[in-house]
Amino acid sequence: MRDGQTDVKSKGNVVGVAIYPIYDTVEEAKEKVGEARCLAMINAQIKTTSANELRQSLTKKKSTKNMMMEAMMRIPVAEQGEHAGDLAWFQNRIAEEIAVIEREQDEASDAVDESDED
Repeated sequence: MRDGQTDVKSKGNVVGVAIYPIYDTVEEAKEKVGEARCLAMINAQIKTTSANELRQSLTKKKSTKNMMMEAMMRIPVAEQGEHAGDLAWFQNRIAEEIAVIEREQDEASDAVDESDED
């Protein structure tokens, strides 16, 4: 087992860091957490994942993670180099690119909707 960590946000601002265990095996998780709680947590994650996958397939929206990756890929390397170490700049620039991606998705969705009316 090792520890993982994730930022805890409220209204978009980081308010803390949660530390959580990352188990190496299901058996280890079952030993540490207990079988009933382990099963409940697995089932909760399966429900969340299923809902996210269905939402994405129905709306054709990309996941936040995928959108962030695409946004970062769109920022030219030279531009990234000019702002190396400036976290605020990167966060703002990625947010700008995500807004562009969302507009593109909405326009593509509208175009599909219009073609369905024919």
